[in-house]
Amino acid sequence: MKYKEIEVFHTPTGKRMKYICLNYEQFLSDCDVLTADRYKPFSINPKNRFEARIDKITDEIIYKVRNLPCRFCIRLDSRHSICNSRIDYAFELVGKDFLKEDIRGSEIPEDTLKACLKSDIDFIVLYIGMNR
Repeated sequence: MKYKEIEVFHTPTGKRMKYICLNYEQFLSDCDVLTADRYKPFSINPKNRFEARIDKITDEIIYKVRNLPCRFCIRLDSRHSICNSRIDYAFELVGKDFLKEDIRGSEIPEDTLKACLKSDIDFIVLYIGMNR
């Protein structure tokens, strides 16, 4: 299973948070398939907005606006998609303790699970899929 590691520096508090996103390759593939070609290089492309969304969620976690586990979406408006439907790319943000206890932890390959449970990883982002 491929994943992406993301490091976010939260300027107001000086904290560095490290995320690992599982199924990231599938997210990129889904974005490439459903985003209209003329909009792919722009900021409306969900894969271009992913890290900005993680930055915002980091703020919400630090200021306790959001509790874990939580779900979030990155939206592709209907006018930017090839199927003229709004697409929501759904993610779930969990902590390491939750991942150990959750049934999905047993579905993750051993080497990927070890990467998720490393001491320097703060949170795990799971790409769930897309909704229309």
